[in-house]
Amino acid sequence: GLHAGFAAEEKKQPVRLAFMGLKNRGLQLLSSFREFPQEEVEVVYLCDPDQDVIPPALKALEEKGRKAPAVLPDFRKALDDKQ
Repeated sequence: GLHAGFAAEEKKQPVRLAFMGLKNRGLQLLSSFREFPQEEVEVVYLCDPDQDVIPPALKALEEKGRKAPAVLPDFRKALDDKQ
């Protein structure tokens, strides 16, 4: 009906993700989520106080043609993002 027509025309917004903690399990999860299409899942923040774990995470995203997300040592700043 009419409602279904509006839903079809509505542009879906991607799910916006912040990864908090990028050792072991965090990097595994990032590697899984990067497989989703960019228009469905957007990685917007990488958060970890250990800056040594950031380059492998950025490389994992770059390998799939993803935009580089913001990098934050304090995940609370990502939580403050209201988008």
